[in-house]
Amino acid sequence: MTTIVFLGTGAAGGPPYRARSCILIDDGGTRIMLDFGEGCSTRLQQLGMTICDVDAVYISHLHPDHYMGLFDAAVTALEHGYRRKVKLLAATEVFESIETVINILPQSFKPYTQVEEIPLKGKNIGTMKLIPIKSRHSIPTYGVLVKTGDSANILYTSDTAPNPDIYQSLEKAELDILIHEVTLPSKMKQQAYELGHTSVSHIIEMYTDLRISATIVATHLTKASEQELIECLSNFKNDSPLIIACDRLIIKI
Repeated sequence: MTTIVFLGTGAAGGPPYRARSCILIDDGGTRIMLDFGEGCSTRLQQLGMTICDVDAVYISHLHPDHYMGLFDAAVTALEHGYRRKVKLLAATEVFESIETVINILPQSFKPYTQVEEIPLKGKNIGTMKLIPIKSRHSIPTYGVLVKTGDSANILYTSDTAPNPDIYQSLEKAELDILIHEVTLPSKMKQQAYELGHTSVSHIIEMYTDLRISATIVATHLTKASEQELIECLSNFKNDSPLIIACDRLIIKI
């Protein structure tokens, strides 16, 4: 069984009750974090874990709300006396600037950190395979398709404007879970597109038009997008469920 734990579901400037982007995927053999925003170290501690209990952290892009939580996580691990190696993973274009992430870590934790490049063709990490998916954002950004050891397929878009390349491949992917950002309300649809984000109206259009069996989980929320999604949820009639993520939401596949 694969377990997905949403540790952080807020966008930058999002509601204070949401930590920033961070998702844990555990297939029983490997634990992978997808991004590691502020507040996620606390969420890990609430699970009785530290960053050293995770095999690797995939960094989708170099906006701070997707990696700044690593500093607190490293300090916490050091305080608990943990010295296990932690891998930082990134797609090629992000990997080229991964020093941005390394530089925020405490000096004493850097020897316990290693970085690995994930080529676009994908790479096996433990029992999982990670395949980067290019997003449409304001800086180089790569979501990721995660194929777990027990054959679950999970696609995380990271920050992205509506991306036809992703949507056209969904029907072929035999996807179980689509984790999609929904940063801005419908009234900011044009701004969302220009900034490389998805609005509530975009996600509703995708949800109602696509013929996929995957569960869609909306994350990277602001207070405005969250409220509008809640109000709109009762209007969705597609057979595939849509879930509004909250911190500490757990989905098992």
